[in-house]
Amino acid sequence: LKAGVNLSTVEARAGNARANNIESSAGFHTGVTLDVSIAPQWYLFTSAEYTVKGFEIDQSRYTTVNASYLQFPLTIGPQFEFGNWTIPFHIGFYYAYGLAGKANDGSSEWDTFSKKLLKKSDFGFVGGVGIGWRKLCFSMGGEIGLVNILHENRDDLTMNNINFTVSVGYKF
Repeated sequence: LKAGVNLSTVEARAGNARANNIESSAGFHTGVTLDVSIAPQWYLFTSAEYTVKGFEIDQSRYTTVNASYLQFPLTIGPQFEFGNWTIPFHIGFYYAYGLAGKANDGSSEWDTFSKKLLKKSDFGFVGGVGIGWRKLCFSMGGEIGLVNILHENRDDLTMNNINFTVSVGYKF
């Protein structure tokens, strides 16, 4: 089992210009993980997680966007053991499906996963490092979305999720 905090944002681009009015937002994640040994010191890491991501846009009106996802990372990496201590590294991909969320600009509120804002599906790279002591695990990692999550497909406008995580877990 694991739980932790997220610091997420999006990278937004219009053509070659990067939007600089987007700020990160704090969220959380929780889930169950499975570590499978596939070779000496090599593991396949997977999990099912509920995660809350988001971002804030500083425009003429301040807009906050929150998005809850069911996320499935699948990674591979070495895990080094030193007595009761372990140090796992992992890299791979994730798929996330949007469950719910709200966007608010101070005067109105709408569904995050609507035709007005974000698509429900996201896919990207994930990686991280951890340290374990007996049954306790601590980790940090990052995610970079590869999919343009904007619902309206405009030729020159793209938006991709970016997320940094810190977790604590317990192995059964």
